[in-house]
Amino acid sequence: MLVKSTLQQIYKNEGTDVIAAGTGIQIGDALFGVLETTLNPGESGVLARQGIWTLPIASSTTAAAGALAYWDKSGGKVLTSGSSKLAIGVFTKGSASGETETEIAVFPTATISPGT
Repeated sequence: MLVKSTLQQIYKNEGTDVIAAGTGIQIGDALFGVLETTLNPGESGVLARQGIWTLPIASSTTAAAGALAYWDKSGGKVLTSGSSKLAIGVFTKGSASGETETEIAVFPTATISPGT
């Protein structure tokens, strides 16, 4: 469920499966967004890179409001630890073990490496 979105980009479903609206998408190592509409294979649509979204969470995850949220690209879920995961935003409310969804304030992501 979208609460607010202002930063967007076009995303194309290059797979063979339908991707539902509200699905978190990580592009490469540094970009994350949430689909605003359902996309059939070959269709393009808006990927919101900012806003407050309800996203799936790993069932054993607990978090306090304001804690950093990380995306598990392979599992398609929010986590609280960031070892090789992409920081995508912050928890807007606490999440308890056993929950399957949580609310995240998604912020624009990009990895910037300092020059050598």
